[in-house]
Amino acid sequence: PISIADEIAKGNVQKALLLLRHALLNGLQPVLINAAIAGKIRSIIKVNGMRMKNMTPKDIAMAPWQVDKLSHIARLWDEKAMSKAINIVAELDYQVKGGSKNVHYALEKAVIQLCRLI
Repeated sequence: PISIADEIAKGNVQKALLLLRHALLNGLQPVLINAAIAGKIRSIIKVNGMRMKNMTPKDIAMAPWQVDKLSHIARLWDEKAMSKAINIVAELDYQVKGGSKNVHYALEKAVIQLCRLI
């Protein structure tokens, strides 16, 4: 699921959907996929917040290598995109935890929406 989230963070919709479908076909639980996506979005927000407020990786509970790895991707996400991403992930969380009759569709829809934010 981490690779799905990585492709979403880069805005690579085709690769993210391919990885998502592969994961689902192999029995990966939608809740775990959503958790990985939410974690990636949260990390992007932390890194961007750190840069805006002149904080250190320690201030956001991340290792310096994690921040370095994510910095170039985080720059692709502006405040509006991050705000929308939070809402998309929150809705997806509801959907995968019983709010949707078709969880696979909900995941695909969220992946597309997230990738199109950047």
